[in-house]
Amino acid sequence: MTTTSTAQANAPPSRRIAVLSAAMAVGAIVGCGVAWGLTGPGGLFAPLVAAVACWGGGLAAVAAEERLRARSRLQAALLAGTGLRLGPAVVVALAARLQPGGLWEAGLPYYLGGFYIVLLGAETVTRLSLWRLMGQRASVR
Repeated sequence: MTTTSTAQANAPPSRRIAVLSAAMAVGAIVGCGVAWGLTGPGGLFAPLVAAVACWGGGLAAVAAEERLRARSRLQAALLAGTGLRLGPAVVVALAARLQPGGLWEAGLPYYLGGFYIVLLGAETVTRLSLWRLMGQRASVR
């Protein structure tokens, strides 16, 4: 069994950003569809705010992890990535909770939870060596 280095197993930052953006765009479309079905056009703002908060946190995490990519700074990269990925969602949730009505009543916490799961799924797919395996399968065919 051979081991691969972190740089080989991870997708390049541009691909990670593309996958993250595509996942958030699809999630925003689905979230807006759910919001439209539940509350009508008045509830469309909550899933969009949640999508932008999670997308922005994901982009910041990709940038920070790329910057701290050296093997000696893996723990710092993990901590910075986790904080930046979760931070915007928590700040948006707290801000919405402190304001009466509005986004909180439109279900923002549920949308944030859903988009955070989408974000983690997209990050996991790009972190695993699936990209390399898919490339090997394509070259065999």
